[in-house]
Amino acid sequence: MSNDEKEKILVADDDLTSRLILTSALKKWNYEPISVTNGKEALEILSQPDSPQIAILDWVMPEIDGIEVVKEVRSMKKEVPPYIIMLTTKTEKEDLMAGLEAGADDYICKPFDNKELWARIKVGIRTINLHRTLVKAQKALEYEALHDPLTGVLNRRGILERLEEEIERGYRKGYQICVAMFDLDHFKKINDTYGHQTGDEVLKGFVKILQNHTRPYDSIGRLGGEEFLLIVPEISESEAILILEKLLNEIRKSPIYTHNNELKITTSIGGIIINGKLNVDKVIKLVDESLYQAKERGRNQLIFHGAIEND
Repeated sequence: MSNDEKEKILVADDDLTSRLILTSALKKWNYEPISVTNGKEALEILSQPDSPQIAILDWVMPEIDGIEVVKEVRSMKKEVPPYIIMLTTKTEKEDLMAGLEAGADDYICKPFDNKELWARIKVGIRTINLHRTLVKAQKALEYEALHDPLTGVLNRRGILERLEEEIERGYRKGYQICVAMFDLDHFKKINDTYGHQTGDEVLKGFVKILQNHTRPYDSIGRLGGEEFLLIVPEISESEAILILEKLLNEIRKSPIYTHNNELKITTSIGGIIINGKLNVDKVIKLVDESLYQAKERGRNQLIFHGAIEND
């Protein structure tokens, strides 16, 4: 959430006076209240992807009571679960324990003191912000674990996982997948002649060419060194050949600008079409064999093999 965006807080209470007091206080504290009059409406709002992260729920409400709302919300798989404060006239420990055990984070007894409510909401905001920070950090770690830090595309682990997913999806939905392996020709010579900084810039420039001439839902990954894998789902054999030939020519003719040189490069490509459910290791072996043939035949060319059926 951006710094200038108000925190939304759901207020669910069938009592008009209580609801007006709550919404007025929340506006005064610079929050954005969203008010409803029953548990069913509260549950509908909390079920939405962009639902408020703080909820103040009356225990006793029409349609669905607050406890049932809490139970339903806690059964949902939410990236950041909402912080729920129960409003109640119940003061017995057994009742309060039941509310907390159902999944409520806190409770406040009616009639409530505004200062106490404010303090409890602040605790909720701190808790939600901590959850948001943890989720953001987890996503960053997951991204780093699956992406190549130099080029920004998927790393070996990431592209092989994507290949497995695409094979499974293609098998279920009945479409073919093109898998192609690229190897930059004579890349060692670039490093030896111009240095590794230039070599890194060439790799990034090469990836940019691939990205500029593939679809957003195609997948590019760096297997290691100067070898890259391209996955093109939902494509015919003839279309796959046209795409790979176009990439071969674009790489051949497109200059790559480095910090002190403008370089032209070429690549060898091995490609296959898979039609069915194949083992990932087998797919990589087959496409690697195609790439090897392209390199053996003089590099700067495409070797493509037609549809490979199920194992």
